Amino acid sequence: LLIVGMIVVAMKSEHAKGDNIGLKNFTRWSVPLALGFLLIANIALASLQAIIATGSPESFVEFGALLPNALAEKLTWVLLCAVVAVCEEVTFRGYVMTRVTQIANGRFWLGILVSTISFASGHLYQGFGGF
Repeated sequence: LLIVGMIVVAMKSEHAKGDNIGLKNFTRWSVPLALGFLLIANIALASLQAIIATGSPESFVEFGALLPNALAEKLTWVLLCAVVAVCEEVTFRGYVMTRVTQIANGRFWLGILVSTISFASGHLYQGFGGF
């Protein structure tokens, strides 16, 4: 949230609008479409998880203690996931990608590359596989 706050301050100082971080073409259908995609993606991932668990149930044992159990834990988990997802998208796909593309004279591929590497580097603590 601190980084998103810094992005808001930077955008205000640049007199930039939401269009500058990919928020153009946002319509009343954007949220229902995103929720529909989220539902389909979760069904697909749950199906894949079930297939993997059937073949290798021991691979999921280590995660059991990390999963939320009580309702308050589950609600907190959903809230944290939503906040993190929005902040990551605004930071890396919105601000970093558009700014690098602008600096690179419209070379969108360079914006994507820098954004992807900077996002992935936040997972280096998990080792190269997490990266």
